[in-house]
Amino acid sequence: MAVEVYLNVYDITKMNTFIGCLGLGLYHTGIQINNVEYRFGAHDDYYSGVCTNTPKDGMGIYRFNRSIFLGMCDLTSDQIEEIISDLEIDYIGRSYDIFKKNCNHFSDDLCKKLLGKQIPRFVFSVSNFLSFTRCIVSKKIIKGGFDTSDRQEKDSLFLGKKRIECKKTRDVEMSLIQSQYSF
Repeated sequence: MAVEVYLNVYDITKMNTFIGCLGLGLYHTGIQINNVEYRFGAHDDYYSGVCTNTPKDGMGIYRFNRSIFLGMCDLTSDQIEEIISDLEIDYIGRSYDIFKKNCNHFSDDLCKKLLGKQIPRFVFSVSNFLSFTRCIVSKKIIKGGFDTSDRQEKDSLFLGKKRIECKKTRDVEMSLIQSQYSF
């Protein structure tokens, strides 16, 4: 039985009201399959940052903006779970990178694997636009607020852990947003 797949888009800042019309919004995204939303968030541990939450719930951090129908997925629930489990290996909480591996990249990768297409490009507008500033932005901010020097040797330690609920990443994301987007 085919399932509907949606991209849930959230505003990271109230400024989206003004800069969104210029194509420069700051967005958080998650992929909704049935009544579960999958997303990626930063945390300081050596296991996946892929987590689940109630669809369209910004968890007190983000303001829900819109839901975009992406298509119908013909995969079985076991196949979908396998795809998500494979992505969990690539999306370790400490591997978060504002420019190269954030929630939008996770949503895009999941959509490609489920439907064979990309998510709408507007959600990448600011990270793409600001990526040229990478050389002047603190490495700690880029990497989600963590020292990642020992990340590679420990990235595999999460294997076998249960998928977390998004509340685990909430406090980390809240502090990152407050420090980075306080305008």
